[in-house]
Parts: sequence; C-alpha cells; structure tokens
Amino acid sequence: MINISRHKMLVMSVSMLILCLVISWIVYGLFGHHLIESMYRGESFAILNDLMKGRTSTPLEIYYEEASRLMWKISLMIGISSIVIQILVYLGFFKKIVYFSLFFIFYSFLFFCLLEYFPTFTRYLNLHSVPYYAYKENYISDDVLGFREKPLGQYKVSNFRGDKYSPIYRTEVPPLTIHAYTDEEGFSHNSHTGSSDVIVIGDSYIASGLNEADSFGSMLERRSGLTVANLGVGGYGPFQYLEVLKRYGLKRKPKYALFAFFEGNDISDIKTYLLWKNGASYNTLPISYRSLSDYFILRRYFFVLTDISSYLSENLKEKIAHLISNNDNQYNREGEIHPDLALLRLRNETHKVLLFYKIKSNKNLLNSEEGIALRKILMEFSSICIENNIIPIIVYIPIAAHIYAEYSTYESGTNWLKIREEQIATKANVENAINHLVQELHIPFINLVPAFEAAAKDGKLLYYPFDTHWNSEGRAVAAAYVADMLKHKFVKYSNGSL
Repeated sequence: MINISRHKMLVMSVSMLILCLVISWIVYGLFGHHLIESMYRGESFAILNDLMKGRTSTPLEIYYEEASRLMWKISLMIGISSIVIQILVYLGFFKKIVYFSLFFIFYSFLFFCLLEYFPTFTRYLNLHSVPYYAYKENYISDDVLGFREKPLGQYKVSNFRGDKYSPIYRTEVPPLTIHAYTDEEGFSHNSHTGSSDVIVIGDSYIASGLNEADSFGSMLERRSGLTVANLGVGGYGPFQYLEVLKRYGLKRKPKYALFAFFEGNDISDIKTYLLWKNGASYNTLPISYRSLSDYFILRRYFFVLTDISSYLSENLKEKIAHLISNNDNQYNREGEIHPDLALLRLRNETHKVLLFYKIKSNKNLLNSEEGIALRKILMEFSSICIENNIIPIIVYIPIAAHIYAEYSTYESGTNWLKIREEQIATKANVENAINHLVQELHIPFINLVPAFEAAAKDGKLLYYPFDTHWNSEGRAVAAAYVADMLKHKFVKYSNGSL
C-alpha cells in the first residue's frame, strides 16, 4: 500500500507540475510581450535600465526572443529538478541526499573561509588550476583594464606542449619550458621601464615567449636597433590596448606606438569588454573575477564551487576521451589522424596541427557594434599619438588558418576537411576590413600576412602545432619584418612627415 501511495503521489506531483508550466506559458503568451513592450517604451527608471540594458540601441524583437529563451530555460530547469526530486522521494533517498548536501555545504564553506583568510595554503593544496584561485594568485582587479598582472612575479612552466594540446590527438610534440617574470608594472618580458623608442601594445602574442630573449619585443629590439618596451598582456583586447597607451605608454615618450591587432579574437574581445562594462558576468578567466573583493563572501563561495565543478568536469571529459582514443581502432590504425587536425605539407615535411581559430564571414564587420567600437578606438589611438608626437602604427597579426589552410592536404581530419574550402575562400575577410579601416583613418599599417605567406611558401611553420601563438621562428619572422618596415617605410614619418 505504501508503494501504491508513493506511486500515486509521484503521478499527481508530475501532473501538477505540467499543469503549472502550461498555465505559466499561457499567461506569458497572453501578457508577456505586452509587459516587455511597456517596459521597453517606459521611462528610463534605474530598474528598467538594469533589466533591459541597451534599450536605446537594441530592437524590441531581441527582448522578445531573449524572454522566450529564458522561459524555455527556466521551464526546463524547473521540470527536470522537480521530477528528479519526486523520484528521489519515491525511492526514499531524498532525506539522505538533503542531509549529505547540507553537510557538504557547511564544511566546504568553512574550508573556503579558511582559505580566504589564509590564501598561502592554496599553493600547498595545488589549487592554482582552479580559475578563482589562479586569478587571486596572479592578477589584480582594475576598473578600466579589467585586470592587471601582479608586479615582480616569476614563474616557470615545464613540459608545456601548447594551450590546446591534448593526448586525444595522439600526436607527440616536444615539450617546452617557459621562464617569465613581470616588471614593476606587471608586464612580462619587458626590460625597458624608462623611455623607449618603440612601445608595443597587444595581447599574449606580444607578451609571450619562452624567455625574455625569445619574446617579440626583444627580437624587434635586436633587429631594429631601437629600444622596445613590451606592453602586451595576455587576455587584453583593443579597449585595453588604448588604456595601456594612456596609462603606461605615453610616459615612455616613444617615437613609435605599435597597436598589435590579432585577427583571432580582438573583435570578440571588444564585444566581451562592452558586455562587461554593461554589467554582464563571464566564465572566462580573468575578466570574470574583476571585482572579487566587492562580492559578498557567499557569492565568492559559489564562484569557487562553479569553478571546481567545471575544472573536474573538463578533466573527466579529457580522461574519458583519452580512454576512448586509446581503445578506438580508428586512431590505432597506421596513418589515421584525429578528425579535428589538419595535415600540412610544407615543402618536403608534413605537420599535424590544430587550427583552432577559424575564419568567419564577417562581411559587415565594420558596421557591427564591435566594428564601430574599433573605429572609435583606432581614431582615439591615432589622435593621442599624434598629439604626443608619436607615430601610430597598426600591426596586423593573422591566425594560423589564414596562412596554412591552403597547405592542408586531403589526408587531414574529416572535421577540418568539412570547412577547408570555406576557410581558404574567406581567409582575407577580416584582413580586408582592417586594411580598409586604417586607410579610411589614415593610420600607418604593417600587415604581417605577406611576410608569413612567404615564409609558409618557403616551408616554415610559424605557429606551435597545438597552441594558438607563434613559435620562436614566427616571432623572429614577425620581428624582422616589422623592423625592416620601421627602418625603410616609416622613417619618413619620424622625420616630421606625419
């Protein structure tokens, strides 16, 4: 009789849940869009501005679509959660799970508080892989830049095979060792803290290197004979580049300011920055933790729980994928290649590589919100430089797919082959848009694409196989080309022709 009673209660609960969800959707269908429209056309009260950010530039239909997506998401979450709870009650496990959850939350929160007050313990517990603790260890919050690297830091990374390397690709690459330190302002591989002939601002392409001598800035200094300040920071985008110029670059009184635009993510970085300034939250380190000290301790605790669960989930998926690839005959057969990899043939050598960043259509890039923002950024960059007698130069950094897609063979992985022709056909879309923009704004331009295409034709691989960045040879080719342009093409500007 007890089982029958539980069965009936389960059926009734599920029926009530379905009825409530149906009624909610009926009410939303009758009144939801009318309420949204009223809010959209209402006065600019603070609460409405918070709920509907960007009303002045966002079409009403976008809010309708977002509301419908939110309703589906909430309905699905409520439905699944309620059914799971009812099943647990039916099986008699609900109380046990509640007790265990309360026990876990209480003691994990106490442990979290302990680490908040004694943060040095995180180093001994190997928690630096968790984004929350990695951020606290290496970054400082900043209201304009989003974050800054901590000054006078040192680190060494051994057995590094690339930021996208995984055993599932079943391709061995030689391990690398990275030695780096930050100066008193938080910039990596930067030996010039005073006045410099050249300042280079950009993201990790500028900041990275196996050591200081291997960085782009140091190579450019050796090739050009000019003093070079390396002001690149991994994770920055065009908005941050402009702020770095104002805050750190101008005081060095340079002759040249190089604005290194990376094709792969600088446009999306603009979008991320705009969303962040409008109050959005992110899952990406380090910008998501910009104001950790401003958050209530419970919110920081849930940050950590989310990060740990994501970290464990990613590691579990990696291990499962590794096991599958080890046991899958498809990858054990001689000559087989992972579906995501491209097989490049450069002269007489072949290379298995992961072309992570893909070319997107972006036909109306300059008319998009990000394109309009980029135009304003570059205009301000140019005007600030000219006001301070600095020659502004945009340096265009292509992604690996832009240079090497056409060298991929038809023995490449199936997933890559599905998009190969499209990548080749559209490879110059962003390049052409940026070239058009700098011509419109009359800003000097150094495009690395011709130099990199010539190197590829000569059989050189300028990017790490499983990393989104240049390898040492790529940095050398880029530095040599930029140095040559500074010596020959832009010398007339330095003589007063700007």
